[in-house]
Amino acid sequence: MKNKVFIIVAFVLLGQAGYAGPKLKLGLRLSPSLSFAGIRDKDSDDGFTYSSNGVAGRGIVGPMAEFFMTDNASFGTGLWYAPKSVSISVKAKSDGSTSSSSYNLQYLMIPLYLKFYTNPITPKMKLYFTLGATMDVKIAEKADSKTTTSGGAFFNPIDTDLMLGAGVEFALSESTAFFVGLGYNRGLLNVINPVNYSSSYDAFSIRNNLVSLDLGFKF
Repeated sequence: MKNKVFIIVAFVLLGQAGYAGPKLKLGLRLSPSLSFAGIRDKDSDDGFTYSSNGVAGRGIVGPMAEFFMTDNASFGTGLWYAPKSVSISVKAKSDGSTSSSSYNLQYLMIPLYLKFYTNPITPKMKLYFTLGATMDVKIAEKADSKTTTSGGAFFNPIDTDLMLGAGVEFALSESTAFFVGLGYNRGLLNVINPVNYSSSYDAFSIRNNLVSLDLGFKF
C-alpha cells in the first residue's frame, strides 16, 4: 500500500509540473548512498557510553522538478524514497561489556533546494552547487533480529536534513541533460521518540546522515 501511495504521488507531481511552462525541468534521481548515524552521549553519569556502530549502503530514488529563475539558478523539489540505517553501540563503564542494536528506516523525502550553475566550461558541460533542506516522513521502521524493543516506535515520524551538493551537468540535447555529483545530508533533529523512549532520549541523541553519489537525468 505504501509503495502504491508513493507511485501515485510521484506521478501527480510530474503531471502537475508538466503544465508549468518551458522554464521547468523534470527529472529522475538515483543516488547510491552511505547511511550513518551521528550519536552524541548526553549523560556522562548514567554508567554507559553510546556511539555509532558502522555505515550501511543504501540508495535514494525518485522524481524531481527544477524551476529556473535565471539561466544560472533554479529552485528544486521532488519526492524521493530514502532508506536509512542506524546502528548503536552501548558500552557499560562498570565492566566494559558492549551491546549493539540496529534499525532499518524508510522515509519519503521532500527536498526544497536552490541549485546554482556556472557558465558552461565547455559547450556541453557546466558545474552546479546545491543548498537546501529536506523534510523526511517515516513510512517504516524495523529493528534487526538481535534488537529488543520495549514497544512502540523508537524513532520520530519526522526528520529534517540540511542538504548540500556539487557536481557536473552534461547537455545531451537542447532539452535533456545528465548530471553526476556528490551529496551530503546532515540530520538536524534528534530522531529518538521521547514519548516511547524518554530514558534513551535523555541519555543520547541520534542524527541521521547520508553521503551520496548523485546520478540523474533531466528533460
